[in-house]
This record gives sequence, C-alpha cells and structure tokens, in this order.
Amino acid sequence: MNVLFLLFFVFPLTVFANDDNNLIISVPSQDSTLKVNEESGIIENLTYKTIKEIQESNLLGNLVDIDLPNRLVNCYIFYFKKGTATYQIAALPENDTTERFLENIDLTQFIAIGYYGIVYPDRENYNMFRGSSNQTPFDFLHEIDPKNYVSIAEIEMMAGINFDTVDRGGFLSPFYLYICYLENGTLLVLASPSEDRAESFFMGGWSFVQK
Repeated sequence: MNVLFLLFFVFPLTVFANDDNNLIISVPSQDSTLKVNEESGIIENLTYKTIKEIQESNLLGNLVDIDLPNRLVNCYIFYFKKGTATYQIAALPENDTTERFLENIDLTQFIAIGYYGIVYPDRENYNMFRGSSNQTPFDFLHEIDPKNYVSIAEIEMMAGINFDTVDRGGFLSPFYLYICYLENGTLLVLASPSEDRAESFFMGGWSFVQK
C-alpha cells in the first residue's frame, strides 16, 4: 500500500423503486469483524473499534503497555503482545482525559483511528507510518528517522520545493498532510500538527503519485 495514511470508506448502495414509485435505498450489510490477514499481516476492519473490543477479540493478544500522546505522535498508542509479535494500535479518546496509567483507563472510550504497526522478530516490521514503495524523486525521505524531528521547512529546503496546501486532518487523522503539486506528480507528506512549518515534524509517512 503506497499511501498508508489515506483512509477510504466505500459503502455500495442499491436504489430501486417500489410500486408507488417511491425510491428505496438499500445498504447491504457488510462484515465489520476485526480480522488479521495472516498472509499479509494487515489488520482489517480496525478503524472505529474501541480498544476494549480489540482486547476482547483476543486477535492481537494481551494489552501490555501504552504510549501517551507527545509532540510528534499526538494520539495514544496501545501495545498488544501475541506470541513474539507486538502490535501498536493508534487510538483517540471520545472525551478528553488526563489519566496516565493503563490500569485506570476506560478502554471503551478509546477509538482506533486506523493507524497501526507490527514488530516481528523474524521478518520486516510493519511501520505505522510508511513511505511510498515505488522508486520516486523523493526516496531520500526513506532515510529520515521521525525521531530526529526533521521539520517540514527543512524538507522543503532539502527537496527544493514549496508545499502548496496543507490538510489539517481531523479525528481519524490527527496529523497534518502537506501537499506539493509538481509537473510530474504530487508529493504528500505526513507531519505533526503545528501552524509553523519549522515546528511541524516529518512522521515517516509519505507518498508520491506520478502523473
């Protein structure tokens, strides 16, 4: 998947008319059960599940730890351990909370926002924020560790570009998405939220969509 940080929800509709010529819209039922694709490692139907639901499914093992929001990753990261694999699930609370201890947190109030990572001991890790898998003019972004806090302003200087627009996200994506429209394609870069580009830091997620 080239653009991990773009989420799409597609609900097919069936529209037909009854004998009175009234339109009826039928939304077919869809399987929203939380699943793990054992072959690809992809977690399916994660978004909008509560951490409590994920815990009770036992698919990801035991809940063992939590990372609190910080300047770079402004969401909660819940850690599940199953066998030798560790699953990192990003979530946000429905209401503001000041609780800092896992044992005191109401897991029914935390909603998975669709971002996750998996740490494997015997194969390549699945990063929560990942870049394009295709060869692009911006592959140097693969070499930037988000923990080095490289700003969007610095990336503009390194790449010799200026980002045209910024998507300030929302509940499902509490990050900023910087977009640069070029002659040969569009560059999208995920960053921490800040109104100052010198204080908005690259998070490791990016994509280049060629024309």
